[in-house]
Amino acid sequence: MAEGCVALESANFPGRFLRHSSFAVRLDPGDGSSLFGGDATFCPAPVRQTRYLHVRDERLLLDELAEDQATAFTVRAPL
Repeated sequence: MAEGCVALESANFPGRFLRHSSFAVRLDPGDGSSLFGGDATFCPAPVRQTRYLHVRDERLLLDELAEDQATAFTVRAPL
């Protein structure tokens, strides 16, 4: 994993990770493949040069939106 990047594992479903596929974010079991590793790795980037997590039609997506339409997240210790 690149420095400063993170993988997000479910606390309720250990072994399942958030990953993106076709710009939709899903919770899938890790399979150890390099494709899965790339899809489940999230790296901070400057706001104007990236996609945002956004909910549309009850799906969590990675969209190119205006900054004021994006959902902000704070990294915290696990619950």
